[in-house]
Amino acid sequence: TKKVFFKERTKHDTPDDKATLESYDFKTKQIAMRKTSLKNYLVRLVTKPYDETMLKTLDRMGKIHTPKGGKLSINVELIHMQALLAFVQDAVIATLYAYKESSEEGAADFDIAGTIRAFGKVLAVQNQFISRWYEDPAVSRVTIPKSSVPLFLPVVALTGALTAALTYFTIA
Repeated sequence: TKKVFFKERTKHDTPDDKATLESYDFKTKQIAMRKTSLKNYLVRLVTKPYDETMLKTLDRMGKIHTPKGGKLSINVELIHMQALLAFVQDAVIATLYAYKESSEEGAADFDIAGTIRAFGKVLAVQNQFISRWYEDPAVSRVTIPKSSVPLFLPVVALTGALTAALTYFTIA
């Protein structure tokens, strides 16, 4: 993963950067921008309605990280995308447990198990939208008909609780 960020560093960091892969510091403008983007994505994931617009957003997350998204220079390997989803899942679950154990209003009644299950389903759907951009279109092309939107609503019903819990969430 470090190699991917290092190759892209000149687009966001200073052009006269003398960093080597071994000395590359993750406290750079590029990493700060990516952390902000990830945080905005997470907020959108747990606060916006799951409608056709959200499905397009989920689909766009896969598309923009491949050459199929319009920039031939962007080609994040699928394994890195899936590793990111695993990181997000781990960080969100840790945040949910921190909230449940806190003295914040609503924490005692918080359905942590149901919320984790719901969020796991959201990430599984996101993973499918990401993975489809890495598949050979001649072999498989998944399309999500508009009639599928209501199917996602029960999956996300508990994620409203994530909004309160994610007040603790920070990307270090």
